[in-house]
Amino acid sequence: RSKPASRRERLDWHRRDWVERRSILTADAVTAGSKAIGEETRKALWLPRADFEVVPNSVNDSVFSPLEDIGESGNPVVLFVGRLEWRKGPDLLIRAIPAVLERRPDVLFRFAGMDTLTGPGNTSMRSHLDSLLPSGAQSNVDFCGHLAPPELEEVLRQATVCVFPSRYEGLPMVCLEAMARGKAIVATNLPGFRELISDGETGLIV
Repeated sequence: RSKPASRRERLDWHRRDWVERRSILTADAVTAGSKAIGEETRKALWLPRADFEVVPNSVNDSVFSPLEDIGESGNPVVLFVGRLEWRKGPDLLIRAIPAVLERRPDVLFRFAGMDTLTGPGNTSMRSHLDSLLPSGAQSNVDFCGHLAPPELEEVLRQATVCVFPSRYEGLPMVCLEAMARGKAIVATNLPGFRELISDGETGLIV
């Protein structure tokens, strides 16, 4: 729902849309990562064709074997993986922390992802998230920053629950990786997540 900041930006957007639309209309075949992305693209670009072949993102589930994961002996870890940006919804998870800690004061909330300037007034989202935290909850929150693949594998291994509070998604790779790990999943009610998760069976949709 964003709007161009200037006439030049508006023209740039129209030009990109025109190029993308023309590419799709003249292509012999078109693929999409999910049904939702195909449908959204078709509507956004006013496309007469809808013969998108869905080729979902995939992971090698043998790499993410759950057999060596840390058991339930330690404190529960709620993991968010993604850029700290408005679209990914880390602020929604931050706002839920006090209610969770009322019932489970031993939970650790871990945020793995780089900071962005998508906080209020194009400021640091990390700083905005810090400002939303009650003082008593700060010791329960760990901001890891951007992680290299081996480090990401380790935090996934340690996670009890993986939360994806996104406001927009296609078919997120990290959610697939967490599912391949056998982790409990909580995700927002978006078409991309609904293609992956049966609510109450293979995860929770909120």
